[in-house]
Amino acid sequence: LRLPGLAVLAVLAAPALEASVGFAVHPFGNAGPAPSGAAAGRLASPGLQPAGARAAIVRHAAKKAAAKKKAPAKKKEAAVEEPEEIKGFNPGDRVSAKWHEDRQWYPALVLYQKDDTTWDVSFDEPTEPEQISSVQDIKLIKRGEKGAEEMHEVPLKVGDKVWGWWMDDRKWYDATLESIEEDGKLKIKWNEPDEDGPEIEAKPRHEVKLRKRKW
Repeated sequence: LRLPGLAVLAVLAAPALEASVGFAVHPFGNAGPAPSGAAAGRLASPGLQPAGARAAIVRHAAKKAAAKKKAPAKKKEAAVEEPEEIKGFNPGDRVSAKWHEDRQWYPALVLYQKDDTTWDVSFDEPTEPEQISSVQDIKLIKRGEKGAEEMHEVPLKVGDKVWGWWMDDRKWYDATLESIEEDGKLKIKWNEPDEDGPEIEAKPRHEVKLRKRKW
């Protein structure tokens, strides 16, 4: 089927004219507004979609959009703070420390820090001459009470095994701490009291030394 020359030209010019003026130019009919949106899609499609299918697509798109709106925003996880490592040792800390005489580890109580690398401690079972020891090899067993003050004297408590000074013999003898008086004196009970002397005797602090700490 051959078309007249003018008809061929009209067919070729229609798209350009339609784009410039916004009208659909039909070479064999009247001009009208250019189709847009769904109408344009239908004209471009090889065939028309059924009304039911189009409605289903619209509902699906609406549900999808609503689901996006309702999706809860992910909460930002709070950063877990690492516990701050407490360096060094404080008065009252329970520790294990290496004694300089035999280089063995023994339980002790921290009294105070002497310098950057040295602590003065009271061993749970010290020797009579050395009640306070300076140590550098030290390991924490348990933290003491926070804010405890430095101790420059070995602390004693009721029940501790002690040495008491016996003036008559000018020697130290085994005893047990029975009580601490209001005036600061310590009542000790001799393990082997003298036949003519008292079994329990009040002593000033400097006449009592720790033999074995009670926990």
